This record gives sequence, structure tokens and C-alpha cells, in this order.
Amino acid sequence: MKKKSLVLMLLLALVAAVSLFAFAGCGNGEEGDGEGTGNGGEGSTSVPEGMTEYLFEAEWSPDIEFLAGFDYSGTISGLDMIQKDYFEKGASNDYYVTGLYGEGLSLSYTIESDKAVDDAKLVLRLSAEYMDITLTSSIYTVAVNGTPVDYRNIKLTDVPVSDRANLLDFADFVLTETLSLKEGENVITLTTTNSNPMMGTMYATAPLVDCFKITTSAKLTWDPCMTNTGQ
Repeated sequence: MKKKSLVLMLLLALVAAVSLFAFAGCGNGEEGDGEGTGNGGEGSTSVPEGMTEYLFEAEWSPDIEFLAGFDYSGTISGLDMIQKDYFEKGASNDYYVTGLYGEGLSLSYTIESDKAVDDAKLVLRLSAEYMDITLTSSIYTVAVNGTPVDYRNIKLTDVPVSDRANLLDFADFVLTETLSLKEGENVITLTTTNSNPMMGTMYATAPLVDCFKITTSAKLTWDPCMTNTGQ
């Protein structure tokens, strides 16, 4: 009887350990805050005194592993949607996300803020491949806590019409300088909300996403899925 009890206790301990590991988060057990100062691209400026620019890598979203996207010829899914910047097009961390060419495909990021603010700046770093595109807030939705950001049209032009080796250089685009964050948890989502085909089996219009940046006086932290890129 004592032997059975011991075995049961060991099994319960193992289950608890596995559960703790499973729910520990995507990262390495430590929250990251990715500070930077901004360098290059449309609308990039120096960081004002008292503010910090935080960089959030698109490829470290927890959603990517479960996505089924589209490419020029066929489908692309999961971690294959993360491409390495072999041709040095300016992707931070040397990776970016592709394959978002389907209506409803979405990336999400959960960020903790130590206080509420209404004057944060939100910047997306984007590129395009195969053809010129124009993004509007109605066809590519960026939402913060469920509220879409009403940004000016983003034109990605002079895209080399060839293959992925000739994609457009990545650049920064300011979406808003009056972003509201609440104290505690904030969820930012980037969603393809159109069915306007591009080329081949690219069934919706979407950019290549490198990262986004938030400049704020608040302290921001998050739990990035760094394992998506083996980091």
C-alpha cells in the first residue's frame, strides 16, 4: 500500500512539473522589454526625453506556430512563415513574417504596462514582395485591446517584381502618436481583413511584418516566443 502511495505521489509531482513548464510562457522564463532608439524608415525620429522605445519582434508571436497561411504558389504554415533576412533587407533580428495573405490571418502580442498612458507612439516596420500594395486601416487592421488604430494609408511601392530575394527594403511607418495603453495587460493584434488577391495563391493583400515599436513613458514588458527562431 505504501509503495502504491509513493508511486501516486511521484506521478502527481510529474504532472505538476509538466503543467508548470507548459504554462510558463513562450520565452525563456524571463520577461523581455526590447529597448531601442529607432533607426531608419519612414517617420523615424529620436526618442524624446523621459520616453523609451520598445521593439517587439513579429516572429516572436505565440500565434505563428498554429497559423496556416498562403504563399505565391500554395500554402505556408507554422514556423515556416518566419523567414530569415538572407538578402539583408533591414529586418531587425534578421527575421520577418510572411504568408499573411489570407483573410483573418492574425498575429497577437500581449504586453504589460506599469501605468496607463494616452500618448504612446506606435510604429510598424514593414516590407512587401512581388507587387506594390497600399495598406489601409480597413484592409489591414491593427488593434489595441480590441480598438482598431485609424492610421494613414501605407504605400509600399517600387517592389521588385521577381522573387523573395528581391523584396522591398523594410521601413518604419508611424501609425499613431496618441496610442492609449491601460495599466496591466494590453493585447495588440495585426490582422489581414480583406480578400483582395495579389498574385498566385496570395488570396489577400498583406505586408511582410518585421516588428512593431512603441515609444512611451510607461515601462513595458512581454513574454516573447523566442523559441520560434531558436533563440
